Amino acid sequence: MKRGFIILISCFFLAKAGLTADLFALLPPAEICDNGIDDDGDGLIDCYDPDCCAADECQYSYYDPCAMECVEDFTPQAISVTREWTSNANNWHPYNTPIVMDFDGDGQTEIIGNKGTWQGLIEYKNLLVLDSYDGTVKAEIETPWFRHTGTTLCAGDVDLDGASEIFFRISGAFRNEEAIRGKMVCYSFDGNTYAQKWMSTETVSNGIPSLSDLNRDGIPELIIGNTILNSLTGDILLEGPADGANGNGISIVADVLPDEYCGYCKDEELIVGNEVYAIHLDEDNPSNNQLILANRVFSGSGNHGDGFTVLADMDMDGDLDAIINSANDGTTSTLYVWDIQQPVIIDHVTIIATTEGHASIPAVRDINKDGSPEIVVSSSNSLQLFSFQDQLFSNQWAIETNDWSSRSGSPLFDLNGDGFFEVLHRDQEFFRILSATDGTVLFEDTCRSTNLYEYPVIVDIDEDGAAEILCSCENELRAYGSASSPWVSTRYIWNQYAYRYTNVNDDGTIPVTAQFPQIPRNRFNGSLLQYSNEFEKSLLSVNFDLDTTIQQGQSVLLNPLVNTSEPVSFSWSPSDYLNCDNCREVVATPMENQEYELLITNAAGCSASGTATIQLVSCGKSEIAIPNAFTPDNDGHNDVFEVYLKPSINPQGFIRIFNRWGNLVFSANNLQATWDGNFNGKLAPSELYLLQIGFTCDDGIQQVINGELYLLR
Repeated sequence: MKRGFIILISCFFLAKAGLTADLFALLPPAEICDNGIDDDGDGLIDCYDPDCCAADECQYSYYDPCAMECVEDFTPQAISVTREWTSNANNWHPYNTPIVMDFDGDGQTEIIGNKGTWQGLIEYKNLLVLDSYDGTVKAEIETPWFRHTGTTLCAGDVDLDGASEIFFRISGAFRNEEAIRGKMVCYSFDGNTYAQKWMSTETVSNGIPSLSDLNRDGIPELIIGNTILNSLTGDILLEGPADGANGNGISIVADVLPDEYCGYCKDEELIVGNEVYAIHLDEDNPSNNQLILANRVFSGSGNHGDGFTVLADMDMDGDLDAIINSANDGTTSTLYVWDIQQPVIIDHVTIIATTEGHASIPAVRDINKDGSPEIVVSSSNSLQLFSFQDQLFSNQWAIETNDWSSRSGSPLFDLNGDGFFEVLHRDQEFFRILSATDGTVLFEDTCRSTNLYEYPVIVDIDEDGAAEILCSCENELRAYGSASSPWVSTRYIWNQYAYRYTNVNDDGTIPVTAQFPQIPRNRFNGSLLQYSNEFEKSLLSVNFDLDTTIQQGQSVLLNPLVNTSEPVSFSWSPSDYLNCDNCREVVATPMENQEYELLITNAAGCSASGTATIQLVSCGKSEIAIPNAFTPDNDGHNDVFEVYLKPSINPQGFIRIFNRWGNLVFSANNLQATWDGNFNGKLAPSELYLLQIGFTCDDGIQQVINGELYLLR
């Protein structure tokens, strides 16, 4: 109220001077909840902004920015799993990462994947369209041949007709006509059947396609490796250098560089492996299109090269870093974190891989809620979790698997909303749900496949408000759900291998301006994540280990135990005698008995507080007198060294005297002891000695005083 009152009075006087319009021009604008713009400049767009909580425009948005129930602790709950259905026809290829969208515009999602049974590394053709409610085949799409080992799909409603298009790369195999080998192709539902919409006129390198609106003109671009195409026509808009990185075929688009970093760094950049490109698309004159290498990190002794790339704010400095799993020439891969804004490797670790040096896409999330992300990756016959604390890798756990490929992905999700994340992983023998905390197997089901890049996905396939898991096994697709209480609610879509839920809208369209992934409550800061409002119960508590008593004039570190599921702000009260009033840890030097309260608050509106009490005692140098010289010459005056105590001092302390070489020349465990200046039966030389006096006050406070002592003869 005070702030509003001051503004009102100021406006009155400024109006007299004709300056009211200038004042309001300085005030931040309000967030408009349906224009795709961050109006108030807080980094949050439309329904991601808490200002839009309960707004009509956000009624059907998957993201809920409203305040939530606050709790002080989470309790692990058992995971209970059932198989809801298995696809029919026995012809679903196990290399599929299922793509879930509304492909025919009927308002219900379908599942699309490659047709075929595992018979070796050979080509297959045709796509299957499955009913998401029961797994039955709704349609089969006639396509050219493609290789499952390097082909994945992506989808999105790029022409805004209510039905999503399907994109993939045609195989360069001899089974296809030479004229179409290696070209991109788009299929869509025309109202009666699925038909080819376009085929690119030129070939593209092998890779994993994705969709983003790079120039924010409302027409998404199709990206595969370092090649950019028009998603409506298949025309190639830009190509990176043939010898450039391609991120193992995965392209990531985000605003990772400051606007002033380069001439075309204002909007989003293209990150492929160890290279980042600025993008300039000229709609009026495509000949001016440019893909400009803005930064790269060079390969070297650490093998920091091209590879599977994902983005997250790993060093928690507010901008995105690249997490790259780079296949080496031998039997290892290198997992490293690159600060994209400069050619700096923050840290790296070597991972055992196959004889071909393959690597998996990293899954990233702050699993233990310590503010620093963890990383899950596959290695040869192992699944591992690394922490990234203080910008250093540390292996937290590893479990044995039957994954020779070292390429399979492992999404992270909190299925039952208990505040603890699970890892979903399928190897050559089993589909497993594991505790992300320690790798404990929570559920296991036989699911055979010679696995490669694929991974299970989390979607609400039947729109019942509860998440399910889709997992490809040999010749079939399975849907898993909860066998007891429903799992948490989630989205109905998973549109591409490099899925990030801020990069696709609920209706399958691609956002013109994508939400910055590292900002909203830190929930989007990772990869292989599906949305859920897993923090409907927002964890928040603060406690202090103990209250303390100190000597007057001393300082004490106040280090509270903060338990939180998301970032918080800190406020200390009172702020007197503190070195900081908005830090987590503070140093207090009170001049009197003092009680300090710490209030912590998160973006959801939850708050918690704790108090620390500091008692002061005056026992100290004023209670003890320590001479700094004595003259042991037997003249009856000042012949021995002794300390003088007030009654508040317990005499059961210690006296230690050292010569200038650090050798102990006198020691006593009673403060009433005296030293006559002799050492080992001989006169100690006249020189400077060092004192150490320890004592205990009546209230139990221990003190140690250091000083100097001159022996004069």
